[in-house]
Amino acid sequence: MTTLVSRGVELKRLLVIFLFPYLMGCASLTDRSHLKDIVDDSNVHRVISLQLETVDKHRIAATYYNAGRSKVIILAHGFFNNKDSYLFKRIVKSLVDSYDVIAFDFRGHGKSNGLFTWTTNEPRDLEEVIRYAKTHGYTQVGIMGFSLGAAVALIEASKNRDINSVIAVSAPFDFGHIDYHFWDQRC
Repeated sequence: MTTLVSRGVELKRLLVIFLFPYLMGCASLTDRSHLKDIVDDSNVHRVISLQLETVDKHRIAATYYNAGRSKVIILAHGFFNNKDSYLFKRIVKSLVDSYDVIAFDFRGHGKSNGLFTWTTNEPRDLEEVIRYAKTHGYTQVGIMGFSLGAAVALIEASKNRDINSVIAVSAPFDFGHIDYHFWDQRC
């Protein structure tokens, strides 16, 4: 069985190709509607759309790629991204041969309701996804977070014993120092 560590080269290539323009503030990973869904469902026993409810009554949208494995990786997206982005579909495709995967939308993103709160309440979203995973019998739960998702993964991992591993990519340490290029005409 392939481990996540041995897939590091492929993941690094994905991050360089797809995240660099996004992190530079001049591209959107969510506007890839012209590309077909790249997750091959033949690798997965079931693909299940979920609606989870957090402790503070927010509806969290998730997609559960269930192939009956004992380990699950939860994907946590970044600010202004979502579980259905092209990058996340590629990451799911690279992981689903070895792990079950749950990708979800934070509140105020994608198909989840509520308002974005700059990591004040987003750990509740991740906590609910972890709770769902644990109720489905997973022996190990890993979190792979990007930007906002990385920050939330680290916050939640500091207090949640159900998380066995975390990959945090570009976690901000101070939201006050983020440069926004969303409305920059040059991008």
